[in-house]
Amino acid sequence: MTRSLNEAHEATATLTSLLQTQELVRRIVARLLHVDVMAVDAAIDAGLAELGEHLRVDRAYVFVVNGSTMRNTHEWCASGIRPEIENLQALPNSAFSFWMDELGQGNAVLISDVAALPDHRESEREILAAQDILSLVVVPMFSLGVLVGFVGFDAVRTHRTFNTGEVNLLRSMADGVTAVLVSRKAEANALRSEAKLAALTRHASDYVIVFGERGVPDYVSPSLHRFGVEQVVAEHGWQALLHPDDRPNVQSRIDELLRNKPGGVARLPDCRLQNAQQGWRWIAGTLSDFRADPAIRGLLLNAHDITERKIIEGRLVEQTYMDSSRNRAVEDA
Repeated sequence: MTRSLNEAHEATATLTSLLQTQELVRRIVARLLHVDVMAVDAAIDAGLAELGEHLRVDRAYVFVVNGSTMRNTHEWCASGIRPEIENLQALPNSAFSFWMDELGQGNAVLISDVAALPDHRESEREILAAQDILSLVVVPMFSLGVLVGFVGFDAVRTHRTFNTGEVNLLRSMADGVTAVLVSRKAEANALRSEAKLAALTRHASDYVIVFGERGVPDYVSPSLHRFGVEQVVAEHGWQALLHPDDRPNVQSRIDELLRNKPGGVARLPDCRLQNAQQGWRWIAGTLSDFRADPAIRGLLLNAHDITERKIIEGRLVEQTYMDSSRNRAVEDA
């Protein structure tokens, strides 16, 4: 009877601990998913520390796979445990071929005794032993079906066997870490694209505008700044600068692009833009649909000034009309 009661108490204690850990992981992942992109590293470090302390492991860490190597990007160590992150920045994947195969199939890697690893995993055993690791568990991080890294725990002071519940909780943590790292990478790529676009257009005479379906620009090239109408554009969209007679033709072209699948390109009708001096400049160019491009997500207007050409064309038309009138006058005489 006493034994049954003890077993029941142990089962209850185990369940209570598991539920507490689940709640902790839920809070950590929730914070990760709502963290500002500039605070991602600090949030991951804090999450590893909370989970590592709660589960009483000696190290908690994140590795990112990059081509044929892997590197330790985040590490928490318990008090008295030597950090290893500086020594783990370019490990060859080939030294952990067993891990790569298992993680690539979505499996966790559990090692209860590093010293007992077989000879065909000797390189792995040597790297782990150099870090004083006795036992460990790592779970994969996937993005779009591709292995991008892993999250793990080390036991250094005593051997440890990680149970299924702990492995599943570590998987939840891995999902949260993956989400924020992928989000940060996407934002970094977008910022690099924007910086590249700015560099390409900074000294160009062409006009470049990236705008959404409401016409409000996300990007305006420096060559357009001299128009001095930023406030109007920000509030009403760049089409507010168009001459009233030209707006219907331009809007019709934009609407046509929006109705079609992303990726189309259309010629921009010759049109007039107003500057701060209430003058008009003629432009011609193209509209390109980049709504499906994560770095742009909008329509791209690329145009150049054709005012001088329009003036010359007007003079030629006027001269032709004058010559024609003069010829008719001679014929009538």
